[in-house]
Amino acid sequence: NSWQAIVRVKKDGKVVHSESRSFLKEALARDWGRRLDERIARDGVPQRELSVVTLGALLRKYGATRQGIKPLRRSMEHEIEQLATAFDRTSLSSLRAETLSKWALDRRRAGAGPATVLHNLATIRSVLNAAKPMYGLDINGQAASDAIAALGRIGAVAKGLVRDRRPTESELDRLEAEFIRIAGYPSTEIPMET
Repeated sequence: NSWQAIVRVKKDGKVVHSESRSFLKEALARDWGRRLDERIARDGVPQRELSVVTLGALLRKYGATRQGIKPLRRSMEHEIEQLATAFDRTSLSSLRAETLSKWALDRRRAGAGPATVLHNLATIRSVLNAAKPMYGLDINGQAASDAIAALGRIGAVAKGLVRDRRPTESELDRLEAEFIRIAGYPSTEIPMET
């Protein structure tokens, strides 16, 4: 007494998405199937319900993946955690360039330099671009790229300044003292003392 429409998407011979609905009339079933087919062709396969739904969760997942391959530098580990905390409530589905631009402008007002904010946005862009091949999430870093371009035009982000001086003897002496102090630590990989 009913008609069932089934839409399946296969990739490499495997079903990657399947949806079905029942209707009282054949015409309604065919119409629903056609519209769903057109939407998938236009927008891609709908995302499955995933454990990674916020940008913060994605940043942490990426950081954990990287740690499992090659330990991150402490500065990178800190940056990823700082960004993850800032974006814990930002859903991936609602992420837009304006979201990142507003965050970057707030960060600048709080005292972060243009090179630091640019580096943060570049990290976010890298993680977003890695999300599809690494985790099967159908997202990309275009929102971050758009934010970087717009913020660059108004001078809110920029590359780091070129150094225009050499260290003083006093600064070199303090560096050498620090290198000698840390030389005995097991985490010191490169001997820096002279």
